[in-house]
Amino acid sequence: MKKRLNKKARAVLADPQTHRTLSARGMLQSAARIFGLGLRMRASCYRTGLFRAHRLPCTVISIGNITAGGTGKTPMTLHVARLLQRLGHRVAILSRGYRGGAEKKGGIVSDGRDLLMTPAAAGDEPYMMARLLKDIPVLVGRDRVASGRLAIARFRPDILLLDDGFQHRRLHRDIDIVLLDSTRPFGNGFLLPRGSLREPPEALQRADVMVFTRWHDGLPEPVSLLPESVGSRPVFRSRNVAYIDQNIPSAAGPAGVAQDLDLSRLNGTRVFAFSAIADNTDFHRVLGDLGCQTVGVEEFADHHAYGSRELAEIGRTAGASGAEVLVTTQKDFPKLPPETLWPLPLVVLGVVPSFVEEENGFDDFLKSSVEKTGGRGSRPSP
Repeated sequence: MKKRLNKKARAVLADPQTHRTLSARGMLQSAARIFGLGLRMRASCYRTGLFRAHRLPCTVISIGNITAGGTGKTPMTLHVARLLQRLGHRVAILSRGYRGGAEKKGGIVSDGRDLLMTPAAAGDEPYMMARLLKDIPVLVGRDRVASGRLAIARFRPDILLLDDGFQHRRLHRDIDIVLLDSTRPFGNGFLLPRGSLREPPEALQRADVMVFTRWHDGLPEPVSLLPESVGSRPVFRSRNVAYIDQNIPSAAGPAGVAQDLDLSRLNGTRVFAFSAIADNTDFHRVLGDLGCQTVGVEEFADHHAYGSRELAEIGRTAGASGAEVLVTTQKDFPKLPPETLWPLPLVVLGVVPSFVEEENGFDDFLKSSVEKTGGRGSRPSP
């Protein structure tokens, strides 16, 4: 199949060794040095005031990371948005809409009631958030300052939530939440394109709080992994807990079969998993935690658009493998043609973050931090 993950490229990104030859790794390392120089120049421009961070008249909270790829930003953004909503705040979400048709010009994915864009226009993650959230508008656009102004004019939020906003320094934020993958918080230790680091670990000095996601027993204590320059900022740990978002029956079987499936019944079930997300490995780990017997997988590059022929091939391969159920992710679901006739029941899994620390520790921290901003953040208009 086309657009499967390039295993050779993944091996290069995972390799921690430094190569000084004119190999692919050596050339990528040279490019990474140039990228690092650009980062330092940009940081200096913001530090000296040559570049200005625009302030909006409401609280701005960013959820981001310092590595390319998945660290669980979207589930965390959903968690934070719902928490703030329960606390009585008017929230709007700003996302870039990566690879969506509206990424460049920007626009409103959802007004909190109706979906106003297709998945192709909105991008995968913004559409998923807009589908799942009620009474929380979702906007997209590469220019977060413009998106923020549009959100304020249309929806009068008292909190703007930036999805994947840590590197978007043009927009002043009051609280920076940074997520780190517990298994590889800094990738292979190299900057892009030699590694997966968007910024060096020292950039965490800008963070107000850090969350180590995908935590499991046996991993080293998070604080021991952080640079000394980060200091004593709050650190939390979370793990992904799965739930069933959609049950879709097989076109060939009884209509009630899919609806009868729940998490407990997946234990021991032969499943065929397919996904196109940044970290397919974590999806497979979740299936293992549920006790699924995975008899086959298809992995695609992040943001892959499925075609009807591909899905038909997945169905045939799953049937030949002896699978009882097809399983995919909440992010993949909107990209599946609705007219697809599934040869097996399809289960769509979502995940929510569950914090390892004392109950409500992260939630209490966020509530207290928002209260310190007065719920209004930086009042001066840009």
